[in-house]
Amino acid sequence: MEKIQNLLFKTFRRRAAPTLPFDVKLDMRGYNCPKPVISTKAALRKMQSGDTLLVLATDPSSEPDIKGLLARSGDKLLQSESADGEFHYWIKKS
Repeated sequence: MEKIQNLLFKTFRRRAAPTLPFDVKLDMRGYNCPKPVISTKAALRKMQSGDTLLVLATDPSSEPDIKGLLARSGDKLLQSESADGEFHYWIKKS
């Protein structure tokens, strides 16, 4: 019963999560550390101030890596979500 409740919660949570608009999408699914954070840094460097980057990743270490990158760069994490082994980050270029 608990497994069913957890599955229902995950499904509801995934569907209920808002999806923000984005200007650039970076698909890093299947890549391991440090590739997602290095590619995120490179993508942000090419973007205009105010643009939003959507990063898709499967590497669990992408979460602390991207948060650390943003702490140094001054760019803003607008939203993040994770479900079924995928991590999504919406980042606004400062």
